[in-house]
Amino acid sequence: MSEKNKSRNTNIELVRIIAMLFIIMGHFVGQTNFNQDSTSVNGILITLLSCGARIFTNVFLIIGVWFMVDSRFGAKKILKLWSNVFFYSFILTTLMLVLKVPVSMKDIGRGYLPFLGRGLWFASAYITLMFAAPFLNFVFNLKRRQQEVLIFISFFTICIVSTIPDSQEGSYIADSLWFWFVYIFVGYYKKEIYSKKFDNLRKFKYLSFLLACLIYVCLCFGSLLGGLKNGTNGLFHAIQMISVQYINNIRTLPNILCAFLIFNFAILCKEHSVKLIQKAAISAFSVYIVHQVPAFFMFLWINIYKADSFKSEKWSFVYMIFVALSLYIGVSILDILRRFLEKGWCECRLCKAICEKIDNVYRKAEVL
Repeated sequence: MSEKNKSRNTNIELVRIIAMLFIIMGHFVGQTNFNQDSTSVNGILITLLSCGARIFTNVFLIIGVWFMVDSRFGAKKILKLWSNVFFYSFILTTLMLVLKVPVSMKDIGRGYLPFLGRGLWFASAYITLMFAAPFLNFVFNLKRRQQEVLIFISFFTICIVSTIPDSQEGSYIADSLWFWFVYIFVGYYKKEIYSKKFDNLRKFKYLSFLLACLIYVCLCFGSLLGGLKNGTNGLFHAIQMISVQYINNIRTLPNILCAFLIFNFAILCKEHSVKLIQKAAISAFSVYIVHQVPAFFMFLWINIYKADSFKSEKWSFVYMIFVALSLYIGVSILDILRRFLEKGWCECRLCKAICEKIDNVYRKAEVL
């Protein structure tokens, strides 16, 4: 495979943006009860656009891991990610206090200490993964068969168990373990399969896309069965419950399989280079933070986007799409200022000294 294929490409960055748009729509609907009639055409479209939040969370994770497995550990990367989280969480929580918006003490605490609780769980687990990545890389030094055995054991104990009906979402530890598993799995795929069989794999790109669409549509329509007239039917109810579980739990087999197939389609397609898309993708993580700050997100949905005023509209799915697009664009513009300010304090002597200390610890660990 050529060097061009190994480089960052616009296909992946476009999927990163699309993933965040689906995540926004999923949160918007789930946190405001926006879909009042799931059996209408409008309601079905809202379901199709909003049920992918957790699936596209896995897509978002896979994209980050795809680049992380080949990058060298740097404390400065973690510092920048942490500063991104703290910048928006601190400012937006303070804004709610200044505007005297009713906010619980719990959400205020999670705003000023954003890595406590599950308000911004993805950021917490991802930073944990960044710290763990250099040690997880030792797995890639094992023989291929040993890697496969480790992946299978991890897959069975984490993914298969979570796929059993009635299995719950989990905790910070469960999230972290899942991120570590995805890191090992994606790293194995990239190093042992993708890099060595790229031309052969490209034949299956459309199959990946079709299978992903099939899984996604089946899960979405399975989750709608309870809204049918005979939704009380035992079989229909069971299918609905399982579909909802698979949609909402990132560690279930249908969820990760759908996410991986979507990502696989993107990397197997012919590479394109569009600077606008690449620049827009830079702000995807900031968009996630802004719309999920515990003290802010309900104010965003109810007071700014007026969700209650639009949920009864005949074609409210159009407004939901507008919410996702406008929020992404708005945060992307705001993020220009954040990145400018970030350069100042991330380059200060204290931050440089801390990063250098952490980097030295990891260098010594690599020698050992």
